[in-house]
Amino acid sequence: MPAAARPLKIAIVNYSSSGLFHYAGCLVNALAATDAEILFLTSCRNNLTLINQRANLTLFTQDAPHALPAFFAWFFNPREQWLFYQAIKQFRPDVIHLTDSHAIYVPHQWWLARYPILFTQHDPIVRQGDVYRLASRLIHRTQQRLASKIIVHGNFIKDILVAQGIAAHTVAVIPHGDYSFYQRWRKPDVKPIPNSVLFFGRVLDYKGLDILLRSIIELQQAGVPAHLIIAGAGDLAKYRSLLRQIPHQTIDNRAIPDEEVITYFQMSTLIALPYREASQSGIAAIAMPAGVPIVATKVGALPEILQDDVNSLLVEPRDVTGLTSALKRVLQDQHLRHRLAQGARQTVRTRLLWARTAQQYYQHYQSLL
Repeated sequence: MPAAARPLKIAIVNYSSSGLFHYAGCLVNALAATDAEILFLTSCRNNLTLINQRANLTLFTQDAPHALPAFFAWFFNPREQWLFYQAIKQFRPDVIHLTDSHAIYVPHQWWLARYPILFTQHDPIVRQGDVYRLASRLIHRTQQRLASKIIVHGNFIKDILVAQGIAAHTVAVIPHGDYSFYQRWRKPDVKPIPNSVLFFGRVLDYKGLDILLRSIIELQQAGVPAHLIIAGAGDLAKYRSLLRQIPHQTIDNRAIPDEEVITYFQMSTLIALPYREASQSGIAAIAMPAGVPIVATKVGALPEILQDDVNSLLVEPRDVTGLTSALKRVLQDQHLRHRLAQGARQTVRTRLLWARTAQQYYQHYQSLL
């Protein structure tokens, strides 16, 4: 029977952790709600409780560590790589979808090339401070060469790939889906801390925590009280002098478990994304369905989803005073907070629901046959 006359067989691969796994998991659940036959290959160290059990979904897991040096022991284990190969071979997919950028694809690239491949490239930029810059570039290039179609989350990212020499007709844009699944852990007794500003996620230079800290200090000097919340792993040592100037703060400097994430959004009056640069943001995908007002910078593909004074307030990157003004507006105006939250939820309903995302992906899968 021709492939077009039956439901597609789709192998979806994601051995990464955290947000990349969450993205793949949401897509797998949405696709499994269709008539497609799905094989999902991932690490058993991810939160597999997020994956819905369905008759048309097969879960293949390996004990693939996320951290070094344990990852290398797994990666160079011939048996583990043979199991990966056999799982896909026996499934006989019509399409393979690579939903992360991962080293596993490099040694397997020669036999993977026999299949139609779609690659979701969340971020084509190797960021300053990435200790695996050369390896990251190799992985990106390997997956780009393998892919007949590359999916990105905004025209900003597509333009970067085209500038790098990727043919424009092979790159398509699908907006990042929402992360409303975190709502399952919402606690009815958690209330917002008055005038609280949340910085959530890994602490990396490009995310502009120092810019946010300077803005909060400006707020205090203007007589506007603010409570800083930082929740995420990363080195805070370079920010100590600024943090000492902020008397009201809650800091949880670790990787936040899935079941605790939504608590920090419930605690917060607003969330700030003061990025110096970015491609897109999974953090916004949590905040929007949670109804937490967003103040963000106009970087990357963020303005393609975040609309100023509709579902967020947007400011220029590196503009401390502009960020201070936006934070002040949201903290002092309850009506504005309500309007931005409603606008964000409307954006989720009309553009970011996973059923819509899965339909768009399915059409691209079909185009590869």
